[in-house]
Amino acid sequence: MNKLILWVIPNDDFLAHYSSEEKMHKGVWSLFANHNSKRPYIFRVVHGKKITVVSIRSSIAPEKAPIVGSIEIGDEKALQKDAAYSLSVIVNPIIEKTIDGKSKRIPLIKPEDIEAWALKRLESNGLSVKRSGNGKPVMTCAPAVRKYMDDRGKFYITTSNVQAVVKVCDVEKAERIFSQGIGKERAFGCGMINLVPVNDSSVFLNFSDENNEEND
Repeated sequence: MNKLILWVIPNDDFLAHYSSEEKMHKGVWSLFANHNSKRPYIFRVVHGKKITVVSIRSSIAPEKAPIVGSIEIGDEKALQKDAAYSLSVIVNPIIEKTIDGKSKRIPLIKPEDIEAWALKRLESNGLSVKRSGNGKPVMTCAPAVRKYMDDRGKFYITTSNVQAVVKVCDVEKAERIFSQGIGKERAFGCGMINLVPVNDSSVFLNFSDENNEEND
């Protein structure tokens, strides 16, 4: 069973220590012992008015204390077949294209392209996205944001916040994508899926939901 680790950081401390994706990556890494290149976790960052919550889904508990903030650890519930969930995930939507004989990674910018990218990955991994009466997926994709890596020159990632209503149709596939995340740049906070059961009032789960703007 996965662990859900909520790392709560006052915004002043967050800005002082984790002002870039690269620094945040190193901060999460510091909670665990040396596992070489194998990361036992994925994570996402949610900013509130006074605090920032770093939600970490991991196969193991953290092995070191953070230098700032506090952590809370809980066991996540198993996904239920045919259950409906409100989904949110910060993705790095890219595709591979061959240009002048060379393979290049092209970031997707248009919301409709991001929606198609996300829909394909969710529905091929055990999650059925709810449709409206006209057959359109119940999904929203925030405008793409370009984030530069301070320590990596001109290297950047492009992210979009995707939200949808989904149903679990294949538990095994859904559990795998839930544990591993989707897309590229998971080391920098992309790809971790948050699923809140529809009509569920679980405080622990909702605390990590970016729709909860009062997480302060």
